Amino acid sequence: MPALPALRRPALGFVLAGALSLGVAVPAAGPALAQPSVPGAQALASSARPDRGSPGQGAPAPVERKGAGPGQFALAAAPAPISRSQVIARAETWVGIGLGYNQGATYQGYRRDCSGYVSMAWQLATPGQTTNSFGPAGISRVIGRSELKPGDALNNDKSGNSGHVVLFEGWADSSQSSYWGYEFSGSGVHHRKIPYPYFADSDPSGYKPIRNLAVTDDATPAPTPSTYRGDIPIVGDWDGRGHTQVGVFRNSGGANQFVLRHDDGSISSISLGDPGDQPIVGDWDGTGHAQVGVFRSTGGANQFILRHDDGSISSISLGDPGDQPIIGDWQGTGRAQVGVFRSTGGANEFIMRNADGSLNKILLGDRGDQPVIGRWDGGARDLPGIFRRSSTGGANTIATLHADGSLTQAQYGIPGDLPVVGDWSGAGRSSYGIYRPGNATFTLNNSYAGAADTSFIYGNGGTWS
Repeated sequence: MPALPALRRPALGFVLAGALSLGVAVPAAGPALAQPSVPGAQALASSARPDRGSPGQGAPAPVERKGAGPGQFALAAAPAPISRSQVIARAETWVGIGLGYNQGATYQGYRRDCSGYVSMAWQLATPGQTTNSFGPAGISRVIGRSELKPGDALNNDKSGNSGHVVLFEGWADSSQSSYWGYEFSGSGVHHRKIPYPYFADSDPSGYKPIRNLAVTDDATPAPTPSTYRGDIPIVGDWDGRGHTQVGVFRNSGGANQFVLRHDDGSISSISLGDPGDQPIVGDWDGTGHAQVGVFRSTGGANQFILRHDDGSISSISLGDPGDQPIIGDWQGTGRAQVGVFRSTGGANEFIMRNADGSLNKILLGDRGDQPVIGRWDGGARDLPGIFRRSSTGGANTIATLHADGSLTQAQYGIPGDLPVVGDWSGAGRSSYGIYRPGNATFTLNNSYAGAADTSFIYGNGGTWS
């Protein structure tokens, strides 16, 4: 995926050094969240030590013979057109379901090897082509690196055990030195970040970008839903154990409930606020664990209403109508502070309130982005980031700002997913996750490499309308 346009650098010379996010901003009415796959949707069983390349391929699918002589490849029957988002969606269906690599076996009619997997994603004839038959059979053509789009592939067209093919999803960084790819290797199906064109210990010079001749660009996406109703994901260190747990914020019958999930599987709940409030989470008291609060915007005034461990309530006023709440330890004091995210005139502004009431501001992203906050660098302070819905029907993008002013980008999510950020395993820095309203599933990733730490159902989910 190309670099994010107009990702604005910090304004006013403000420098941060990252800290653990204890909450998630609720998407306001506006652009929803988009497509197509989740780094973190893959089951742990796929591999603890991802291998490189392919240990072999089966025979290619039979094809129509059109004048091919002995020893020549025949041209395959023209495959049905397939869109780029359909290719990625098909690839995702094999991620995390525990398929073992076996060039002599099939699943859904396709060989369980690298080229069988790509053949499945491309919707070719079963049991699939091989790395050295895609081109000669008239299925693909070689393209340039700059032409790569989601649904294309990186192919080492050697035969048998020497060949390998990876489905390209999108660029993982602005320098286009790595990409997110789907592949079936000896340790299973992976969705992971891969150096371009492939890992240094696996004959990278043999990989060429290729395009399925039947793939088509996606049509302009239909208008996306803008109003979300249902459980809203929240995250925080409820137990003071040094890592993040999940929960949901639920409004039912006029009463707001924070329903918190603890490490031992137990559930606790806290009632707070009025209909229309948005949830916020942070360690207001500096106790080492998270407390809850609500953000209320009424009559032109914004209020952060904070609940403390002793049950008392305090409030802070900040911002203008239309602002979204953000929470973070902006100064590394061990206490969370409030802030607002403002999108006006095509620019996004993170306005962060310090403990003494002073404000710092950062410009980042474009209108329509959603704010995310995390300890991206593993330091003592929080750093801003943005979650951007794809405008082309491809993947969402998360862009995170680092203390040195650099940006890191990753593709994440499918249509309607809500982003969550936390330190799921106590690694000392924040990583990504998603909450999928349709099936009330949290999928959490702490490795930045496409393998899920955990995926589980919690809450009642919700709907966009």
